[in-house]
Amino acid sequence: MRTRLMRRDTAVTAGMLVTASFCGGALASLLLGAPAGAQGPEAVTASQVNLVDAAGALRGVLSAQDESGQPSLAFYDADNQPRARMGLGPDGNPAVELRNAAGQPRFSAGVIRDDTLLI
Repeated sequence: MRTRLMRRDTAVTAGMLVTASFCGGALASLLLGAPAGAQGPEAVTASQVNLVDAAGALRGVLSAQDESGQPSLAFYDADNQPRARMGLGPDGNPAVELRNAAGQPRFSAGVIRDDTLLI
């Protein structure tokens, strides 16, 4: 009889332990498990991402704040010269610029108020 009582006490204790574990886990998830706003498990947050080729040479930069202080995406040639840039101007309007091998602008497009500007 004593063995039966010990088995029952052990089973009750084990059941209470499992129940308390589940309750503690659920409470911790509610209190501590709130996800960060606007981010999922695949989100990467950075102020700049540098794109390099197999040799490690810089080929592109995605920047939240470039040298002019604006967000942009720029591509570089094998001589590390900027050849293409897409971003926002200081006024917040979008702009695209393409350059030749000498670094001279050859195509520019942008928006000024409601007008399109092509150069």
